[in-house]
Amino acid sequence: MVPKKNYKDKHILVVDDSPVIRTLIQKCLIEEGYQYVDIAENGKDALQKCDQKSYDLILTDFDMPEMNGEELVTALRHRYGDNIIIIVLSAQASKQKIVEMMRKADDYIIKDDIEIIKADIFFVLQKCFENHETKKENERLLAELMERDKHMQIELETARALLGEFKELHRVTSKTFQLAFYNTMSNTIGGDFFTAQRLDNSHIGVLIGDISGHGIPAALLMLVFKNAALEAIQEGFKREKPTASTLKILNDRLNVLFPETKYATISYLILDEETNKICYTNEFQNPILYCHDNTIDELDNGKIKLIGIYNEEIMPPETFLFNEDCFLLKPGEKIFLFTDGIIEARNPETGEEFGLERLKHLLLQHASLPLSEAMKQTLKAFYTFTRQQVTDDITFLGISTLKGVTHE
Repeated sequence: MVPKKNYKDKHILVVDDSPVIRTLIQKCLIEEGYQYVDIAENGKDALQKCDQKSYDLILTDFDMPEMNGEELVTALRHRYGDNIIIIVLSAQASKQKIVEMMRKADDYIIKDDIEIIKADIFFVLQKCFENHETKKENERLLAELMERDKHMQIELETARALLGEFKELHRVTSKTFQLAFYNTMSNTIGGDFFTAQRLDNSHIGVLIGDISGHGIPAALLMLVFKNAALEAIQEGFKREKPTASTLKILNDRLNVLFPETKYATISYLILDEETNKICYTNEFQNPILYCHDNTIDELDNGKIKLIGIYNEEIMPPETFLFNEDCFLLKPGEKIFLFTDGIIEARNPETGEEFGLERLKHLLLQHASLPLSEAMKQTLKAFYTFTRQQVTDDITFLGISTLKGVTHE
């Protein structure tokens, strides 16, 4: 059992208009071991003494001339707030009076036989000192937490600024393809990433990724991922099956750069402006949605999914493969990529997820609209469904061909 803390060095002021009572209480406290116990004959006298000396605890009678106990308590709280402990001693034992006094004082002792007072006073003093110390410690911890939170907010804003540098759509223009991109962050920093890079005069690389985790750790991982992804895009384009090669390069680098258990899910596409051909490797958490001929196909050729965790030492070489598939995107057709923030968002009233099937239905419903308008209408329905109460990052990417563009 932890021994009780000794508060005998605290400064105490006993206030009572009866010389006998205040002297007896002072003597009892001193005999108990309290070293600094002063006395005052009424409220005015007590306030003067408080002006001259700092007290930890005031033990005051309730019924006194000139300034009674209630007036003294009010004055003390006005001057010193909760920094001083106040115990009221009174013969008025009505429940209503006790409740009234406990709104301002820390405790209340019923004034009775001196032996009964002596029995109560030591217990009440110990309890009040312990409670006061606990309260002050809690206030200190709360202030410390608020200060930490303030620093955390500053760090979060710094991380947001860093992410903003590369989360914006790169200004890549194309004579064949139209790209539309929507991204909004939740109230915490997430790990959605998108970039479009021109590879040469007729090819554009498009990469969308989602980094595991949230907050500042995810922001720092994102900085690592960004640099590794941009290097892999340029290097992979020079190799055979460039989308698969890019993902292989990026996986190998993230295996070294990322901490254990951290990963990314990635979809990478290369757009060929000369042929309208799109080649892709989809190691993303969600399929690519291919909208054509009044239907939507789900394109998903990935096997690994968690980029940065697996390698050929962990998985058999025959299963550790990145696939590349290609198709022609005809005028009027569209493809869409999206992060989990869309399909996992919920209606706050029913708890129902937005879901993949609802997303596909909306995209098919708006398939005849221009790309940006189709995405705008889909997002409008999304935010109506979620009542704009979205807790995750939202990334939505659309690609279409420009109508009237054909190639021999």
